[in-house]
Amino acid sequence: LSYDTSDLIHMAKDGMGSVCILDALLLNARRATTAVTLLEQFLPDSEDTGYQSCPLATLATDRIGHHVLLKLYDALPDESAPSTNTNHRLRMVEQLSHSTSKLTGNAMGRKVSETVNLGEYTLNGESGWQEAQKKRNDNLNFLEDMINTKESKQILEEDSDTASAGKKDKKEKKKRKRKHKRKSD
Repeated sequence: LSYDTSDLIHMAKDGMGSVCILDALLLNARRATTAVTLLEQFLPDSEDTGYQSCPLATLATDRIGHHVLLKLYDALPDESAPSTNTNHRLRMVEQLSHSTSKLTGNAMGRKVSETVNLGEYTLNGESGWQEAQKKRNDNLNFLEDMINTKESKQILEEDSDTASAGKKDKKEKKKRKRKHKRKSD
C-alpha cells in the first residue's frame, strides 16, 4: 500500500473510504498479506516512539474505525508465520493492551476489546490469550460448519423441489394435450 499512515487512518474513519477501499482490501483473496501490511503501518516504528503514536486504540474507539480494526484482526493470519515466527494478532493485542483504559471508556472500544480477547491477555498473559483464541476459533468454525450444512440442505431441497416441479409440469402438459386431442376428435 502506497498510502502513509495518516491517510490510512483517515480512510478507516471515513464511511466511504472504509467501505470502498479498506473493506475491499481486507475481504479479497489476498487479505492475509494485505492485513499484515496494514498492521505494520498502524504499529509504531520502534519502541522509542511510544504507544501514544500507535493509532490502533484511536481506531478502536472510533465509530467507523472500529469496524475496520475488527476486519483487520479477522483478516490477519491465525498462526505465526513460519519464516518470521511472529503472531500478528498477538502483536495487535499487545499494542491495544497499553490503552485498556481508553478502550473500556467507549462502547466501540469495549467491543474491540472483547473480540480480540484483550481482557484475557491482560489477566493471564499470552498463554491465556492463546487459549481464549482457540475457543473463539472453535466457536467460529462450529458456526461456519452449521451455516454450510444448512446451506447444503437448502440446495438439496431446492434441487428436489425443482425436479418434482419439473415432473408435475410434464404431467400437466400431457393432460392438456389429451384434453385438447379429445376436443378435436
